[in-house]
Amino acid sequence: MQFSIQGKALSQALKSVGRVIPKRAARPILQNVLVLAKGAIELAGTDMEVGMRVKLEGETVGTGEILIPAVRLSTILRGINGQMVTFQAEGDKAEVSWPKRRFTLVGEDAADFPVIPQYPAGKGLQIDAGTFLEMFKRVSFATADEESRYAIHGLLISVKGGKVTFVATDGKRLAVQTGTIQGRGTFEALIPARVMADISAAIPKRGKDLGSVHILPKARRVLFQYGDATFVAAKIDGTFPNWEEVIPSKSKYRISVDSAELTAAIKDAGILASEGSHSVSLKFEDQTLAISAKVSNVGDCQAEVPIEMDDPSVLINPIDVHFNPKYLLDYLKASDAHVVTFWITDPRSAVKLTDGTDGAHVLMPITLET
Repeated sequence: MQFSIQGKALSQALKSVGRVIPKRAARPILQNVLVLAKGAIELAGTDMEVGMRVKLEGETVGTGEILIPAVRLSTILRGINGQMVTFQAEGDKAEVSWPKRRFTLVGEDAADFPVIPQYPAGKGLQIDAGTFLEMFKRVSFATADEESRYAIHGLLISVKGGKVTFVATDGKRLAVQTGTIQGRGTFEALIPARVMADISAAIPKRGKDLGSVHILPKARRVLFQYGDATFVAAKIDGTFPNWEEVIPSKSKYRISVDSAELTAAIKDAGILASEGSHSVSLKFEDQTLAISAKVSNVGDCQAEVPIEMDDPSVLINPIDVHFNPKYLLDYLKASDAHVVTFWITDPRSAVKLTDGTDGAHVLMPITLET
């Protein structure tokens, strides 16, 4: 097989597929990128948990496929720019060349490489790409990063009644966001959060019409398609928390705060909190939220932010709730809202935060020893 392609396009596609190719693997074959030319040019890779294949435009002669070490090919193409690259493969060797450069690489037979399915045209459900990007941003920060807690290491996708919900939790906080989805179908699947990150990375951060992300659930995996890229995610086996029961259905106090002022105050208090208990105090009283942090032998910080309540008379006594400042800042950064609302019952119960969108963040307060 042989094909010619813009070097920059080939390099960018390899960079995208490279996200799912492991640098080290129990099966060395997985460290390769699959290069195909069968009517179209494609690159594909997988680590058996997440797979990806990308179609490229270029001139092809003949058909075929070969495995090439991904890191080696990426290094070769690192300095390429607008020049045309010619890729020619025969047997277990591939030649990569452009003006004044020619590399011959030893590859492997693609017959033993795992099959990475293509997305079937016209199938599945569709979600606006901008909506997908915003929803993922609003929940991804709450995904567990503890490998030992594999059942919650992923991100839950739930589709029902024309709505799609993304849910993430690390056991200490939970983020949920809901949007509209087109197409018929109901399913729920726990998948690796990083495949959602790869899809998000492929979506432009600006633009009016960003297209749609297509989603097709299968028995053991979920297929996604955006543009010329197909993403394959293996479903995670495990029990995800009953997230609907985690979200408080009612609260004693509902208190709204300006996001920018709250963010600035928590950042200042967090400077000291990072040197001690990693806890900041949020004391709601009258029409003021007092934010503070105190660390022995270090110092303390006091800040005040105005608040609004539906019914100020219900706050007879101040209520003091302690949080990890990082968790609050993660939510505020992802929210981008002008105002956030705290739904609080007492200093020990889960607190719900909302920002006017169809989503919520649930955070467990820190209980200090007395």
